[in-house]
Amino acid sequence: MSKNVVAALLLLALLIPAPLFAADTDQPTAESPDVVLDASDSEEENVNIHALPPILDRDFRHRKKNQFEININGGAYLGNSIGQTWVAGTKMTYWLNNTVGLGIIYSYSKLLTNRGSPFGSVITDSNMHAMAGQVVISQAAALRTGLKVMELDFYAMIGMGAMRLNRQWEPMGEIGGGCKFYTGVPWLAFRIDVDNYVHNTVQPGKNSIDFDVMITGGVSFLFPSRPSPYEKK
Repeated sequence: MSKNVVAALLLLALLIPAPLFAADTDQPTAESPDVVLDASDSEEENVNIHALPPILDRDFRHRKKNQFEININGGAYLGNSIGQTWVAGTKMTYWLNNTVGLGIIYSYSKLLTNRGSPFGSVITDSNMHAMAGQVVISQAAALRTGLKVMELDFYAMIGMGAMRLNRQWEPMGEIGGGCKFYTGVPWLAFRIDVDNYVHNTVQPGKNSIDFDVMITGGVSFLFPSRPSPYEKK
């Protein structure tokens, strides 16, 4: 009798776990009413991971071709010999297309140079003027904040011109870059620039080749304005 009971229990042990384990499995089955295998598979097959978001598509972005940009800016000037001071100026760019622009820049500063420094000891005019022509190369970008997407441009600038320092004009090279933030208003944008000016500074004893940094922020006016689909909203 005991052998028959043991055999029966072993048989139940072999048969009962199968349906229990099948019910507890994490794998979806065709009989599961809450799982639709074909729908998820179909969605994955239809997703184009190489699709370009509209905010980065040139047909939807701000239209810069044949547009003038006038920028008014101000900020800080950090000079090797000049020292730290403020700077204000303007930039005007004509955009040949959405990538390349030709521009001119003008910067002005009232020097606050330490008069005990080599350059400060020979200053006779504290007004600094800088002018240059430049080529601008722009790259499209976008920034997502919450549910909103902001249109941006990152750009690089390189140019040649002259700087008037202590009543003398000296050749000047310019290289820099920045970021432009479009507001959604087709004629208005904001930008932040970092420029490097390379120029000769006349000093007692030996002149210096200085690499100065100018950090500015400003507002840009864009015209003629041709609203993009995003800017028409």
